[in-house]
Amino acid sequence: MEQKRKPVLDKHGKLENFTIRIAGERFRCDCRCNVFNKPDDRDLNLYQCNSCRTEYQTE
Repeated sequence: MEQKRKPVLDKHGKLENFTIRIAGERFRCDCRCNVFNKPDDRDLNLYQCNSCRTEYQTE
């Protein structure tokens, strides 16, 4: 059975937000949002846009 994903939370139990930098520049989603969360605490290289929910995998 597949485990349900749990997002990364801050010390207060709220969704932790991140910005992503690529080559020193802030990354923006296609929807123009630049704030992301980590939707799976088992895959810390996975980010999800806070606006449109598009997911991005980093290396």
